[in-house]
Amino acid sequence: MPTRAKIIAMAKKTFAKNGYELASMHLIADQVGINKSSLYYFFKNKEDLFATVTLDVWQKLSDSAISNMKRDNGKNGRQICSRICQDFISISLTAGISAIRMEMPKNSHPFFKQVLKMIYETHEQSLKFLKRYNVKDPRIAQTIIFNNLHSYVIGAYMGKPQPPVKQYCDYLASLLIKPINN
Repeated sequence: MPTRAKIIAMAKKTFAKNGYELASMHLIADQVGINKSSLYYFFKNKEDLFATVTLDVWQKLSDSAISNMKRDNGKNGRQICSRICQDFISISLTAGISAIRMEMPKNSHPFFKQVLKMIYETHEQSLKFLKRYNVKDPRIAQTIIFNNLHSYVIGAYMGKPQPPVKQYCDYLASLLIKPINN
């Protein structure tokens, strides 16, 4: 794995485990197996590295959600909703939940504007998706979905027993999206 990709992968885990404040460039460099000064060849500072990590995770989450919603034929809403939820959990756990514990540094980095744009676009697409299935209150349903997914990931990260991902996501989708009768 190239060094930059290795740094990003290790930084995801470090930020997730320690939070932004406690994750140091020295710690990340040690975990990657390089000198701290080598990090600065790839990233201007810790904020730049954190922004890159956050952008990478949210790009994966956004791409997955939008890709799944594009597969919708107007009849398979439960399956699509469940798949989106499963991907969200999988990507978040793989990323070391850095997407969930997104602690913005005090000085906003330009990358965060891109992250916020992706979050906004994903939310807008999910609202359209929920409206297509006549969900009674799409904004409330959207909040329920995202809050439950965050709770699942945080619980899993903390080692709390969780139901199987597919079962959990199928159930969540069944609560919100009623089957379409042909």
